Amino acid sequence: IRSVSVNLTGPKGATLKPEHFDVRRALYVPIKTPSRSTPDYAEPAGSSFTGRLPDPLPKFSPVAFKPGDPNILIWVDVTIPKSAPAGLYNGSLQLGTSAGEITVPLTLKVWDFALPDRPTCRTAFQMVRYANQFLFPFHKVTERQDKYDLTRAYIAAMARYKISETGATSASSWYPGAPSTGPCHDYEVELPWALDQLGMTGF
Repeated sequence: IRSVSVNLTGPKGATLKPEHFDVRRALYVPIKTPSRSTPDYAEPAGSSFTGRLPDPLPKFSPVAFKPGDPNILIWVDVTIPKSAPAGLYNGSLQLGTSAGEITVPLTLKVWDFALPDRPTCRTAFQMVRYANQFLFPFHKVTERQDKYDLTRAYIAAMARYKISETGATSASSWYPGAPSTGPCHDYEVELPWALDQLGMTGF
């Protein structure tokens, strides 16, 4: 599979642009050794699981497929702009492959309301300051700038799905500039970014 694209046309010729579609692959992590060998209760605990665990959703990139391989799962998120008219959007998902073009008919229903920029439901999820350092080896980042960017990426991803990070300033621990930490950077940079740009509910 070399490429994946989506084309949808709605009422009065309205179209959704390529940037409104986030195309990803749904991958699995093979768990060979369980986190905990003995469950605490009669039912098997999640930490005693072994096998293929669905988890990563990386950006789509060309992928080869041969007989005997697991299915290739393609995950498409659609972000509807507020200006999009309500109604049915018809079109197709197109796969560009080495065996030719594959077209899958697709219909999307857009409702006549928009979600608010700032959610009304407050959340209490948090990437605790400094605890996010356990993410860095997983992503193979070592430089301070990369740690700062990665922490911000996690916070922004949470906000995209209407989850407000209660530790909205946790990225400042890894800010490469001066001041590197402290209330000045927290209040002048990180909080305006989280509250005004990402639409978080609080901190």
